[in-house]
Amino acid sequence: MNTALLRGEPLPGSRPTGPNRDGHPAVVDHSATTNSDAGYGDHQPSTLREFPYSTDGSATGRGAALTEPSTWSGPTTAGRLSQLTAAASYAVSSRGEAAEVVGAAIGLRAAPNPLLGREADIDALEGLLHGSRVTTVLGPGGTGKTRVANELGARVAHERTVALVELASLRADPAGDAETRAEIEAAIAGTLGVGEFSRDSNILRANRNRDLGRRLREALSSRPMLLILDNCEHLVDAVAELVADLVGSSDQLTVLATSRAPLQITAETVYPLPPLTIDAHGSPATELFTARARAVRPSVRLDPEAVARLCRTLDGLPLAIELAAARTRTMSVEEIESRLDHRFALLRSGDRSSPERHRTLHAVIEWSWNLLDGEQRTALRRLCRFPAGFTLAAAEVVLAGDEIADAATAVDGLVGQSLLTVLESDDSEYDGTRYRMLETVREFGEEQLVATGESDRVMDRMACWAREFAIDAMRRYHTEDQVSVVLGVAAEVDNLSAVLRYAVDGRDSATSHAVYPVLALLWVMRGHHLELMSWTSRIAAIPLRTGPIGVEEADLQMFGQLILGLHLMYLGGGTRELVRARARIRRLVRDGVELSPAFRFLGETAALRVDSRKLARKLNDGVYSEDARTRVAALLLRANARENSGDVHGSIRDAVRALESGGQNDLWGTAMVCQHLGGMYGQSARYGRSVEYYRRTAELFIKLQAYEESIEIRSYLAVSLVGIGQIDQARKELVPLLSGVGVDPADLRTTVQPNHRRATVTSGLAEIELAEGDIDTGLARYLQSLALLAWPTGTAAPGPGDLMTASAVIDAHVLHGRADSMAELVDQLVESAVPKLGQYWDLPQIGAVATAVGSYLLAIEGGSGRAVELFALAPKVFARQDYPSMRWQRHLEFHQPAVGAERLAAAVRAVAHFNRRTAPPRIMELLNEVAASPPEPVPPHR
Repeated sequence: MNTALLRGEPLPGSRPTGPNRDGHPAVVDHSATTNSDAGYGDHQPSTLREFPYSTDGSATGRGAALTEPSTWSGPTTAGRLSQLTAAASYAVSSRGEAAEVVGAAIGLRAAPNPLLGREADIDALEGLLHGSRVTTVLGPGGTGKTRVANELGARVAHERTVALVELASLRADPAGDAETRAEIEAAIAGTLGVGEFSRDSNILRANRNRDLGRRLREALSSRPMLLILDNCEHLVDAVAELVADLVGSSDQLTVLATSRAPLQITAETVYPLPPLTIDAHGSPATELFTARARAVRPSVRLDPEAVARLCRTLDGLPLAIELAAARTRTMSVEEIESRLDHRFALLRSGDRSSPERHRTLHAVIEWSWNLLDGEQRTALRRLCRFPAGFTLAAAEVVLAGDEIADAATAVDGLVGQSLLTVLESDDSEYDGTRYRMLETVREFGEEQLVATGESDRVMDRMACWAREFAIDAMRRYHTEDQVSVVLGVAAEVDNLSAVLRYAVDGRDSATSHAVYPVLALLWVMRGHHLELMSWTSRIAAIPLRTGPIGVEEADLQMFGQLILGLHLMYLGGGTRELVRARARIRRLVRDGVELSPAFRFLGETAALRVDSRKLARKLNDGVYSEDARTRVAALLLRANARENSGDVHGSIRDAVRALESGGQNDLWGTAMVCQHLGGMYGQSARYGRSVEYYRRTAELFIKLQAYEESIEIRSYLAVSLVGIGQIDQARKELVPLLSGVGVDPADLRTTVQPNHRRATVTSGLAEIELAEGDIDTGLARYLQSLALLAWPTGTAAPGPGDLMTASAVIDAHVLHGRADSMAELVDQLVESAVPKLGQYWDLPQIGAVATAVGSYLLAIEGGSGRAVELFALAPKVFARQDYPSMRWQRHLEFHQPAVGAERLAAAVRAVAHFNRRTAPPRIMELLNEVAASPPEPVPPHR
């Protein structure tokens, strides 16, 4: 966490400071870890003491990551912010194969029973999908558009990826279509699992990946995909604009929409979904009624002619037929027919401005409504405000009061009247029964709710439920129930978001600052940082709750301010919001609010003034705290600081201690620590240990249903397997991921649309191909990974992850005798690295660039002075070696025959006096020299 920016003070390094800032001397300590373990052979640097502070507690010159966040680098991008959030999450808690998790069907609902009478429609729609980029299934509510879309999606899932996104819970933003479009983009991204920040080696930077729309287009362009947008009519203008943009950006995307109104865009073909055909001698409508009637009362007598007449009265609408069939539990078909006919007559004499079919369906629901008793009617209209369905516990809060004696009985009555469906969880970790109201029924309930004037009363009760839910989630997150808590929050996201919106609009402090942190933690876990950022200004405008509060509520308030400050710090935002977050953190610490020890520690750390000695002492005090969660939080923060300063061994020691102290309950926090350890061992070429931790990270991500994140972790796992010579196992690990991210092994084009996740998988595949001896393909694949990063012009300034990939590409080409083809890339790398790494001191990344450029110079210039010195300096700053092609020892052995073993050994001895404080400036001087005087190409020695 960056204490300076949580204070609203300028970000260190926000202006280029150059490579020569003064620093305090570092203290040397010899690690118990052997030099050869780190991949430098006998030339590994000495390890500095446990933290980058001198004996008097002052910071070393290139400083603690706590005060220079943009210098942090690790195996992930969003992972860096997640690791920091994990430090706070440790205060909250003490705890398949890729082909299965990267399925071809996302968001499709399993069919509860056979779909009757729609075979011809589905055949026709399937044909339209092959000839039209956008197809809209058009029809009024109750025609079965959603069911047909699900069935069609399931049918075509064998030939392309299918994703269904339900838009019913969204509402048009009063601010206009742009804001509404942003919410739709967020809903699609959430369904696809598209995090706004890829888990590659980049840090989070405010100037890149900020555009969720761009990230979404990348995901939708990566492979042939059918995107199904369900229930578009209430957002039709924004949906139309977005769909037109998406299909214009990708020739592999096809869109199927369901709506009551056409999108009216050029690419659209409309398919009006007709009512079911009706025939007393056998037809889809009568078969549907018969099947549903016999399901509720097998002995019911069904006269074919009466059934056909009833179906005609219902205009052949599937929902109306099903609702009417449910009445056969207690009535005959003839009784239903007579009562229904009367109700329709009353309705038709009323509002003639509404569409005929809508009036008919409304009558069916109204008729069902009239059959409910008073408590059931009250329950239906109050429960309609849950867009994502609800649990019985939620219903009990909203339905509490004298009007309803027993909420469970009222809910059961609605289920019995077919106005609610029961949903059982398929996940053994989340044993929750939920109830879902059909959207048309929910709209009817909304009409009744507005008519009674109970809207605010219901939302106030929903706010009460949401507060209790959030506090209970905080309390249970400490226990072995963490997975159940996380999946429970995921199930309630739409409901909690609706409540949060209402609370913010009403300036409800208690609800806003209880619900936001719970949602924020889930968004971080799923990589949805821009979703979180979209709330920061609104949450910042709501004052904290005053008066006595419990520990859990106080912890939620502190966590909310910490996570808000972290995101404003890393992703940019108003200085006013940062200052406000810092002031609130200080207030929570100083006003006697009862906080848990870990959150008090984090708050006190964030509230410190910029004083390295105080910061060092605070972290050291935390490391030796009697409270386990405080120890873990302090160890995580110190591990990240040590990594940033190049103290890999110290970072590993702190992370291992955090893992040992954290217990088994915090799966997400454990995953973050394991990911950190996988990255540390990977970048120091200790691939066997890296495999162990990456594998564990992937397993935990999958358990938490963070599937997209698990893909990238398994890519790093495959690379580490190559590093220990398990090539077949690496391919087995990586190949199932390819289709999930749209990587075609036969496609080696470099004219590709940028996609960071695909770049990660592609670079892993390149290492596998090189290890298998397919050199041409492997090198071409590596060049493709750079193209997928849009190197070097795709961003304002390539980040450390991009620099590392470029370094790996150069390394691979040098090792395989293709150095002469790398002149342009070396120029680009130096040009990008000098200003970037001169401003943000990232020692391991500086070393990776030194290895790549130094090895290239050795191949082109032979044993020139600058070549051997630059190459020899790389281990002094713990150069990254995440990919086997980046191993410094491998390059040393490669150059010895041509340059001379003694020449290289002498160069290593000549730089022995350099340390992590003095080596980086010298490396930057040499890189500046290379930039000013590029090498004169000579025949390479390989």
